Amino acid sequence: MVIVRPEGKRFLRPSHPYQRRYEALRAYFVERLSSTEVARRFGYTPRSFEVLVARFRKNDLPPFWREVRRGRQDRPVRTSVREAVLDLRRQGLSVYDIADRLRKGGLPASHQTVWMILREAGAKRLPKRSAAQKAQVPTLAPPVADAGELDLTPREV
Repeated sequence: MVIVRPEGKRFLRPSHPYQRRYEALRAYFVERLSSTEVARRFGYTPRSFEVLVARFRKNDLPPFWREVRRGRQDRPVRTSVREAVLDLRRQGLSVYDIADRLRKGGLPASHQTVWMILREAGAKRLPKRSAAQKAQVPTLAPPVADAGELDLTPREV
């Protein structure tokens, strides 16, 4: 008989089905317990455990644990954001100017996202601008027409 520490009881009565399957198969193949003993210990019927062993031998079981992707996960960028970024860049706006315009327009995009989109599109960096040039950011909307300058006199065509 094996004396188990209190924390070790979680291995004998696993709560997750995949861990239960792993521990049962480990007890059968490594500890060489009988299939009826393993079935009783881990809550399987004898026949269902025999099927589990047969499937394990044929390598017909899903993995015990799923692979965990480490690190930051990339989030796909919406096509509308990508198109807006490229349109604004064609107007000569910087990464920060583009990000500001998108935020004001209700599209979620950080300057890092804008930079990534431009890099993937093969856009070159803008040349260094002076403080005066940075202050002259082109406007998105065309200038408003002055109604006083409107000429409604009839013309000949």
